[in-house]
Amino acid sequence: MSSSTLSDGAHHRLDSMDPSVALQTARDSLFDLGNLTAGIVNEYHDVVSNSVLLEKLENFQVVYEEANARLRKPSFRIATIGTTSSGKSTIVNALIGRKIAPIEAQEMSAGILRIRHGERSKLVIHNTEGATWECGTWEDLRDEEIYSRLKLTMEAYHQERRKKRKKEDKAEVVIPQIDVECPLLPVRASSLLNLPEGLQVEIYDLPGLNSVQDRTSLRIIQEHVSKCFSLVALDYSQTDWQRREALLRELKDVVEFLRGQTSLMIFLLNRVDMRNQTDNPLEQKVEELREEIKEILDLPELPFIIPLSAKALFYAQCAWGANSSEGSDVDPSTKQWMLSALFEDCANLIKASTRGDRELKSWIADLENKVEEGQAISDNDTRLLLGYIREWSGGNLLWRALRERIQADTARVVILPAVLQVINSAREISSALDVIINTRQIQTLEEVDRQRKYIQEKQEQCKEAINQVAQSFIDDITGLLNQVASASGTPESLSKIEEEARKKGWQGFPDFIDFVDEQVKDLINKIIAPVRDALKQEIGVYPLEDSLKEVIPAHIANLVARSCDMTLRTLRDCECQGDSLILRVPVEEKTKKPHEKIERAERAVLALYQSVRDALEHRAEFLLQAKAQTFERFANSLISQLIANLIGAVEEILTVSEEDKLGIQELIQTGVKLRSEPLRLTQDVFLFNKRAKIETTKKDKTTIVEEPRSCFGGKEYKIAKVGTEFYQQLIVPSFDKMAEEWSSGADAGKRKLWQVLKEWIIGYMEELREATQKLVRKALDLSMGELDEQRRRIEENFNQAVAIAEDLENRKNAIESFVQSLSCLGSGNDE
Repeated sequence: MSSSTLSDGAHHRLDSMDPSVALQTARDSLFDLGNLTAGIVNEYHDVVSNSVLLEKLENFQVVYEEANARLRKPSFRIATIGTTSSGKSTIVNALIGRKIAPIEAQEMSAGILRIRHGERSKLVIHNTEGATWECGTWEDLRDEEIYSRLKLTMEAYHQERRKKRKKEDKAEVVIPQIDVECPLLPVRASSLLNLPEGLQVEIYDLPGLNSVQDRTSLRIIQEHVSKCFSLVALDYSQTDWQRREALLRELKDVVEFLRGQTSLMIFLLNRVDMRNQTDNPLEQKVEELREEIKEILDLPELPFIIPLSAKALFYAQCAWGANSSEGSDVDPSTKQWMLSALFEDCANLIKASTRGDRELKSWIADLENKVEEGQAISDNDTRLLLGYIREWSGGNLLWRALRERIQADTARVVILPAVLQVINSAREISSALDVIINTRQIQTLEEVDRQRKYIQEKQEQCKEAINQVAQSFIDDITGLLNQVASASGTPESLSKIEEEARKKGWQGFPDFIDFVDEQVKDLINKIIAPVRDALKQEIGVYPLEDSLKEVIPAHIANLVARSCDMTLRTLRDCECQGDSLILRVPVEEKTKKPHEKIERAERAVLALYQSVRDALEHRAEFLLQAKAQTFERFANSLISQLIANLIGAVEEILTVSEEDKLGIQELIQTGVKLRSEPLRLTQDVFLFNKRAKIETTKKDKTTIVEEPRSCFGGKEYKIAKVGTEFYQQLIVPSFDKMAEEWSSGADAGKRKLWQVLKEWIIGYMEELREATQKLVRKALDLSMGELDEQRRRIEENFNQAVAIAEDLENRKNAIESFVQSLSCLGSGNDE
């Protein structure tokens, strides 16, 4: 097969290629690549009888079929994320032209709602762990029925969370996961997005970050966001100078915690119709926000921000429906309701947009009167009104931006994820074929024997070198992480460690250290300090609970707040002496049993410590999941260096002379690189030990509660005589001392974290060492097997072997050309 046509196609400018052409070229290249490998399997039975090559071909077939399926029905995924109450669900409904995503209540948004096109409606509510809502599949539902079921599901989710809070049940409620199929506006009105033929669009409505305070739900959302192009919604009403800093902090958390790719984002400044006469010009505010977002998210250039009035766009679009401009598919009652809401809720926008145009203002007023009187509005008038609202609301800007991003990012977002594994698998096949081809070009038995001897000599050397390189690297990492764990924490001590890491070429180490320290600060500032202040200032249950709900699940926030309140009530009559609070209760001289008042106070303090401990654990686990990329970046920089060292060690052994005529080194090198997938934190890396059981021991007349490895500092009660009166007293830490002990517990957790991270990284390196050893053995086994076969061929029919080798080389070159073509398509350029 000639690859000249393919090569020509692979070397023109692909970054400007039309997405339709790019998709079809990827499908064609993938099809031809599959035919090439199938031809080798079908025509050269003696070649594929080699177990190593056969394994690679079988692996290729699996990833090839997956890629083929993904390119047959590719999807461009768009997710809405953003700050609290920024109108994310309203934006989704405006984009699809239907009222599907629930928007009626402040706490309504919950779960992952994926909406895709289908001519018949279909609703799937997946049966997630712990679901108390109705799960199943429903077809041919009306929009109102879908909306109602989604609303009930999300209400049930929030109700279950509240129920667990009351029962003090710490089990996580996994967010609902819902799929909806229905006719979508951007598919039926194809000019809005100019979707390439065969490219589907999926739109995700995701909950706000404040609704997701458990690690499991956060991880699920992260997985979806990482595969999507993101619309990031901000609330205009939060951009005044008093609240802008808090808005930007929340935006930073949203982007970092949800793992959004900043290069795949459009920012939407929603609710700009809420502006008033005293506000600065909108253009000025947008420019200020662009500068501030660029700085806080560390973007390479100023972001694109679209001022938007999502509510107006939603009403107008849903009054028309999901059809193209040829005709509306909305029933008269829905149209009437949507238009009435538009004129009532968006009067300021309409007034500002029609100022100075009497004719247009009169036409709008006439429409509004007809709606108020219940008269039918024609499709032509509705279409005209939708056109105006799209322009006034920022809808046209949004659709234009989305069209441009689909044109620019289809390769990166759609093609590359689909074909990446095929590209890697084909490269492994190509390297294995190189060894087979080179072996079949050996012409003498003497050369066969020389290569066999060479391989036998190098096999043990490679094994020793891999072990030595890996162990040396692991020892260096272990030593450095041990230094960090035992360091004093002063800037000088950490600076010295960071300098040592830089000298070794380990990237991301300062960020790694900074995050672990920042985590402790976060626990102190957002949990420990508010609890301490609530105790000292006797703040009520609800203000503290509201504050804590922003960073931990509602049921834990409620538990901490109620524990604080109970502690304050039971210690109301105590005295403060230094770092202690002393509660005294008059008792009889020979009383041995603790007084009821003492017992209640004792239980309250223990419950407070336990609830704070639970809050710290939960927040720490959530932060670690949210910032897992920090650890992964650092770990992957280490893994990359270890891989380079391993490859270098093998290369040094195999290229001492020019005896490696089979290309074994390249085969090993390719295998090691492709096996080194990015390191990811597993779900259970950061499971904290739960609070140990409290044991009570008696010594004289003093009862001491001890709990090793906890942030509980201790308490005691005893009989004391004051004058002629006997008192039973309970001594507990003061509120400041409690906060100090909780902070010490958080700091102790930092040391445990370093140990967990060290074990995680070292464990992966051990696995990589074993995988490299296995790859070397397989590469050498492939070579030895082919040398044995070549001995037989030389003795029997050498000319035929040479002809087969030449044909295999042509096919291998064609495979490499198709791999290059797919790589260029996936990356969107010809580099």
